[in-house]
Amino acid sequence: MKHMMINRQRAPSRLSLGTRRRGVSFAEVTVATVIVGMMIAAALRSLGGATQASRFTAQQAIGQLLADDLMSEIQDTGYSEPTETAVFGIEPSESSTARGAYDDVDDYDGWDASPPQMKDGTVMTDKANWRRAVAVRYVDDQSLTVQSATDQGVKEITVSVYDGTKLITQLIGIRTKAD
Repeated sequence: MKHMMINRQRAPSRLSLGTRRRGVSFAEVTVATVIVGMMIAAALRSLGGATQASRFTAQQAIGQLLADDLMSEIQDTGYSEPTETAVFGIEPSESSTARGAYDDVDDYDGWDASPPQMKDGTVMTDKANWRRAVAVRYVDDQSLTVQSATDQGVKEITVSVYDGTKLITQLIGIRTKAD
C-alpha cells in the first residue's frame, strides 16, 4: 500500500478577514454626512441669495413704474397756474387732497400718499405698503442743480417711491416755462 499524503490546509480564521472588509465604517459615514450637510447649506444660501435678488429686482421695477406714472402726470400739467394768480404750491381754490384738480407743476409740491393713488383719488389697494412723495422747487436756469429763490423758468420735480420705509427709487425731472 502506498502511502498517500493528504495536504490539508487550515481554513482562514475570521480575524484574518479584517483586511478585506466589505462594510462602511462609522467614520466614513460621519465624513460623508458632514460633506453632504455642507453642500446642502451652500445650496440653501445660494437659493436665499437668488430669492432676495429676485425680490429686489421686482421692487425696483414696481418702484420705477410708480415713479414714471406720477412723473408723467406732473409733466402733463402746465408750468404755472393758468387761471388765477400764481402762488408756489396749491392755489386757494384747489384742494390739497384732490389731486385731480392740480393744474400746474408746483401744485404737486408736498404731495405724499400711502398707499399710492390714481389722479382721480382711487387707491391702489394692491400697493398697500408703498408710498409716493413729490417735491418741486425752482432751480437756476444755468446749472439746473442749484436751488433758486425766484422763478427763472425752470422747476425741478422729484418723485420718491418707498416700499414701507425703504426708498426704492427717486426720479428727478425738469419742467421749463417754454414748452
